[in-house]
Amino acid sequence: MKPLFTSLFVLFSLTSLFGQEENETNIVGIFATVPSIPIYNRYTSTVTSIISKAFSDKSRFVVVDREKMDQLASERNLQKQEDFINGKVVEQGKSLGARYIVSSKLSQVSGSKYNNEKTRNIWSGLKIVGTEKYLEPAVLVNLGIELQIIDVIDGSSKANKVITSKIEYQGEVNSDNAISASIRKLEIEVKRWLNDVFPVYMQIIKVESNDKKGFPDKVLIKGGKDADLEVSKGLLLNSSSELEVFEIESMLVGGKAYKRQLTVGRVRVDEVQGEFSICKVKAGAEAIQKKINEGKTLYLKISRY
Repeated sequence: MKPLFTSLFVLFSLTSLFGQEENETNIVGIFATVPSIPIYNRYTSTVTSIISKAFSDKSRFVVVDREKMDQLASERNLQKQEDFINGKVVEQGKSLGARYIVSSKLSQVSGSKYNNEKTRNIWSGLKIVGTEKYLEPAVLVNLGIELQIIDVIDGSSKANKVITSKIEYQGEVNSDNAISASIRKLEIEVKRWLNDVFPVYMQIIKVESNDKKGFPDKVLIKGGKDADLEVSKGLLLNSSSELEVFEIESMLVGGKAYKRQLTVGRVRVDEVQGEFSICKVKAGAEAIQKKINEGKTLYLKISRY
């Protein structure tokens, strides 16, 4: 069997295959979130914080100092989303060393209290003698956040996203506290969106174990917490992240070089070890082994969280 990699250099050579934006470090400036109506202003600081954390938690982003961004926003008197395509704002963002600037708007916030009708048993000693209905308080929170990423090189919009959610809290919960907690829960949604906008490509490092037929059963990959990969929790046996395994085919058509991705198999994350993960091979074990034997480099991308 040929070794899958001959040096660590291969492990970090993804940029040359997929372009300059994937897997490289990007400097990002994040403007404070603006409210669609003044009453939402009390929650905008929390939204700004979760957006900033979503970027800074990923090793491929460096976030510009918050005070510098706030000063820029104050100087420009930014009040609405459209201001972020202003050429001067782009130029000033570039002067801060940012490759991208991020704007956000809190467009919907509501927390409504209500009562759920439930049934419980009536006990007499160790015996159930009947049932009774009762009301349990709850809070339903509706949220909406609009996000935009601007490329400062040409001022174009790289990506837009509207994240909406409904989150229910049971028990005696203050509406304001429930809304703040719900906004914080949106952090993982922002991270998932970032992985779509800035794709994370990973590599199989080695085969950890083989099945009875001698084909790969588990593999070690470069990619883990930095890519927000997750494993099953509790009884959620099918909640682990799944990754597509593929190779790159180079072609020359009409004198022009092209690359295409050829799917080889599929793996599921069994264990996250920092920026590495152990994955269970779910499909294509024989094909994966064949490619390894041929000395092919196999890559992975997220297919399901």
